[in-house]
Amino acid sequence: MSIFDRITSFSGKKIRYSDVIENLNVLDYDYYFQITDALLAEDAAVILNLFDQILRKGFEPDIFISGLAEHLRNILVCKDASTLALLEVGESLRERYRKQATLTPATFLLTALNLCNDCDINFKMARHKRLHVEMALLKMCYIHRAVPAAVQEKKTTDLTKDRVQAVTNASNATPTAIPTPPPPKTGNGNAMPLDRDEMIALASGIRQGVKKAESIPLRLDAYDQAVEVEEAHKASLQSRLSLENIQTEWAAYANSIESNLLRMALTGAELQLNGHILLVTVKSITDRNHVQGETLRLLDTLRRRLHDMSLKIELAIDETKAQEQLVARPQRALTSKEKLERLKESNPMVEEFLRRFDLKMDE
Repeated sequence: MSIFDRITSFSGKKIRYSDVIENLNVLDYDYYFQITDALLAEDAAVILNLFDQILRKGFEPDIFISGLAEHLRNILVCKDASTLALLEVGESLRERYRKQATLTPATFLLTALNLCNDCDINFKMARHKRLHVEMALLKMCYIHRAVPAAVQEKKTTDLTKDRVQAVTNASNATPTAIPTPPPPKTGNGNAMPLDRDEMIALASGIRQGVKKAESIPLRLDAYDQAVEVEEAHKASLQSRLSLENIQTEWAAYANSIESNLLRMALTGAELQLNGHILLVTVKSITDRNHVQGETLRLLDTLRRRLHDMSLKIELAIDETKAQEQLVARPQRALTSKEKLERLKESNPMVEEFLRRFDLKMDE
């Protein structure tokens, strides 16, 4: 069946864009435009929620990060009229790229592309794939915060040069007391703080493309430290692990699933808690396959909501119910030959009757 036949059979007479991307399992480019807008606005909550929506639709994190890198590359291409021909998209989509390119600084795009590339290279080695991509997105979100660090570092370098020059001049002249300037104040994290007016003017200029930073050092060690603090905070929370709480969170997760088959498999499963092991018993092999594909996201959700990172899930099949489903399946209709054989088995005189009257079955 061709792609067009699949789409028409799925959508009917009226073919909509949403039906096409759903049937072909294609990630809508609109997600990338929303992600980029949220990055420029430094809205981490929107970014993480959009990434969660993409994962719930069944897309892998590495596919998403590769698509985001391509989207940022397209925006960078649109910033110069001489490279606009490299953008192979429709006219309406080209206009959306052009508008977003006017609001996005080139330094931001280059830094974000560098982060996407590092995330893609190290993706296979990451143990927690989702967290690996989320950390890259958060670093992109706060790229503008790294700019004050570069400005302050340049000011500090100039100040050091002035002090060295002053000492040299003083050594050739009459010795005088050289006042030592106070050390620069350091804030929480890596960036050196500016006053409120400078911060507003700098951030506004960079977002509008009026100002450009010569270099943006990605000294983002504070984010790794913040993750460690958050993990320690999670570990200090009191565990809510109990069968009743698990059943409540399990039902809430099942109700949030869009797939009817997966929702039915989760709803019909029987839960048993043995220590830190959750035994999930399903009714059939099909249900087990559906639940198994959702186990990673489900386990991550249960661990976060129950404050217990040692929880594990084991899947099992209820052989009794599985056998009942096999027995309950409707059997196929018997052929004429099979019906005759059944008659011979139930009444031996049928064979004599056929022989005496020389009866034969039609082929």
